[in-house]
Order: sequence, then structure tokens, then C-alpha cells
Amino acid sequence: MYKQIAASLQQRLQLQTQQISIEWFFLILCIHWIMAWFYQGYSHADEHFQVLEFAAYKIHHYPFQYPWELYEKLRTSLQIWGVIGLQNLFSHATPFTIAFYTRLISGTISAYAIYQFIQTFQVELRGALLRSWFLLLSIFSYMALYQSVRYSSENLSGHLFLIGFCMLYRQLHPTFQSGLILGLSFILRYQTGFLIFGLFAWFIFQKKIHILKLFPVMVGIVLCMVLGGILDSIFYETWVSTAWQYLLSNIIQNKASAFGINHWAYLSLAYLLPYGPFYLLGTLYFIFNQKKHIITWTIAPFIIIHILIPHKELRFLIPLLSFMPFTWLYSLQMIEKKYSTTIAEQPWMLRLNKMGWFINGIVVILLTILLNHQTETYELLWQRFGTQAYTLNLWTEHDPIFAPNNVQSGMPYRYYLNPHVDIRSFNNTHTFQCEKGRPCVAWMPCFAPIRQEALLLDSCPKYYNIGNIHHWKDRASIYREKGRLYAIQD
Repeated sequence: MYKQIAASLQQRLQLQTQQISIEWFFLILCIHWIMAWFYQGYSHADEHFQVLEFAAYKIHHYPFQYPWELYEKLRTSLQIWGVIGLQNLFSHATPFTIAFYTRLISGTISAYAIYQFIQTFQVELRGALLRSWFLLLSIFSYMALYQSVRYSSENLSGHLFLIGFCMLYRQLHPTFQSGLILGLSFILRYQTGFLIFGLFAWFIFQKKIHILKLFPVMVGIVLCMVLGGILDSIFYETWVSTAWQYLLSNIIQNKASAFGINHWAYLSLAYLLPYGPFYLLGTLYFIFNQKKHIITWTIAPFIIIHILIPHKELRFLIPLLSFMPFTWLYSLQMIEKKYSTTIAEQPWMLRLNKMGWFINGIVVILLTILLNHQTETYELLWQRFGTQAYTLNLWTEHDPIFAPNNVQSGMPYRYYLNPHVDIRSFNNTHTFQCEKGRPCVAWMPCFAPIRQEALLLDSCPKYYNIGNIHHWKDRASIYREKGRLYAIQD
């Protein structure tokens, strides 16, 4: 059965001509747009607090307490300007719509990058079955789908680099256009520079191209760096080099280590079943056995530098995610050749593959259900109050309580609230603050041991039953899995 499927895919994808049809690109694009609709919120706090919140800061000039990266001037601003541009272009759109548009942009770039990478490297997999797996993993694995629509620097820079990488590899002569794309990937996330370094090293030492022939590419990269510097200086309203500020704060002053040092963080990729262990082992096997391959030269410097940096997070490896289905399957191909066997066609391997896709499908469905509710509470507030001024009180167990209008992780997302909301925090009824004449809202976690008969609106899940307030659950307007939202009567 699997052989018949593989043969059919081989014919459809025109593998003999090293091409897949353009219809596959539109399929990939359509899937990514659907995921962009469902996958709300963020994967890591930086995606929200250092992009959307920074954009709100520039648009509204909130005099609030922001993440330390804003004051250190080390966040590149290209993504932020993208949000500001969308807001200016669609001036009447809600923050939820603008956030959706950012995910659409990410999904579109990712879809094109994945399509180009499949076009470029599927020919190196000799068997039809391996090629089919490469195509399916690149498009449908939950890790690819989830990360590809994130408006994060790791995702955008990684996929822009992938586009420039494929352009440069497939062209007879290095071009200015590929340099521009590589430059954009660099100014989105400076760590991508190690990928660019490895790519250049391969052209110079393996393909024996004179460095002057790469001059058009370097011009494109430099122009993007100049553009990035100008945009950053406009955003921070002073001349600044965010690349230097990033190096100074996170590496020289080692401030990044304050967020934790975990020498084994990258090995946690192996826990992302069903494909994580194969991606990890396959990539390592590929690097050690394909020392002259362009992918080895490209990703090895990136991996080595990240191993040496004390502060490690698995998300730092996201720019490598698109390479991993290929490196795993190519490694499997090498093992088959070395031992004169066909592992991929063994019954146990086919059963393992079938089980893997079953698990993958379950995870995609669960992510779609869970992530589709990330901003519902904010949408309820927007529908109820619009741009009206009101006070939002957040329950916290911290003492002392948060500073008012703090734009930090743990506080409500300022970006999704209208500019006139006053955010406070409280940890008992005495610190609850309401201003006479304006609506007042309490936002509490579902475990908060507070009983207020004056609380009108409950958005906790129905299965929560706390004290004497369970009868209010019949008035719940929305499902909110992480918090309870109340409107307070005067």
C-alpha cells in the first residue's frame, strides 16, 4: 500500500524533473493561512512583549513600564514597523485582526520557503518513499505548522534565510536579490549571521568561488543592515546599533544568563514526539557523515556557537527546523546504502510511520482547539467596552503587587486592550481599585479564593466550582481556560 502511495506521489510531484508542481505551493499556503487563523497568542513571550507591545508603545506612547529590552535598545525594529504599518494601513481594524495579519505574513513567507526548499533538495533523496516522507514532513508535521505561522524573529529570519539559501544554491551566479533576502533574515535576528557565515564559507572553500563573485550578495546584505540601522534609530529616536547593544547586554554583560543556564536544553528536542528524536539524531549523523555538504557547512557554525552560549532555549533552534526532515531522511538513506538494506520499506518502519502520523494528527487537532481561545477574554472586553475607559484589576498572589500598567509577562496583554484601560493589580479586597463613574473589571485565575456576590460575569470553564459563586457560571459568556473575568456593579 505504501509503495503504491509513494509511486503515485512520485508521478504527481514529477520527481524525475526535480520539480514539484505549483499546485503544491498553493496547498502549503492554504494550510498555513488556516493555521494562522487558529493559532492565536504566542509561542514565546518575546513574540508578544517585544513585538506587539513595542508597536503599541510607538503608536500610543504609553508611559508604562516595559520589558528591559526596550530601555537597552537591543530589539531590532523591522518586525515592529511591520505591525505599525499594518495598523496605519488598516486604521479601523481591531488588534485581533492586526495580529491575525501578522500571522498571515509569517505563514506566507514560511510556505514559500518550504516550497523552495523541497524544490531544491528533494532530488537528493533517491527513493520515492523517502521523497514522499520529506514532502509530507516539511508541510504537515505539527512542529512545522505551529512555528511557521508565528510572527517571531526565529521563524521569520529562519524562513527568509531558507529562501535566500535556496536562491543562492540554485543560481549559476550569486545575485543581489539573494543578498537582500539574506540581509533581511539577519536584521530580523542577528544569530542568523552564523548561518550566513557558514553558507559563505561553503561557497569559498568547497565550491571554490572567489570571494569577489559573492560581492553582489554582500552588497545586498550591507544595504539591509543600513536599512535596519535607520529603522532602529527612528524607532528609538536616537542613533543606535541594536546589534552592538544585543552583543553588549546578552553576551559581554551576560544578562541573558539571568534567565537561566541549561546546558542540555537543546536535547529536549528529543522529547517532541514523534519526530523530535529522529530530527536530533538524524541531524547529528548527517553533520558527521556529510562534511562537505552545503547544509553541514551552513548549520554547523550556528549549532556550535549556540552550544557555547550559556543561556539556551529550544526555540533558538527554530531556524534549523526546516532542514531537519531532510537531514533525518538523508541520514536514513546513507544508513540504507551502508548496510545494503531498505529500512524505510520494512513493515515495522511503515507501522512506526503510520503511528507517528496518527500522533501528529492528534497534536495538530489539540493545538488548534487550545490555541483558538487564547484571546477570547480580550475579545469579550473589546465587544463589551470598545474604546470606553475602564479599570481592569488583575488578581495576583505577589506581594507587593505589580506596578500599575506594567507591560510585562504575567500582566494582561496591553496590546489587545484599548488605549484608555487602566490596569491595576490586587491580592485582597482592600487593594481592589475602582474609580467612581467608570466600569470596573476583575480578572482572576480560576483558583483565586475570592467570593464576590457582586461579580456578574464569569468566563471560567464550566467544570470549575468554587465556593458560593458556582451559580454565576450559568451567566458565562465565553470559555476562558486560564482566568475568570468579572464586571463589577457600582
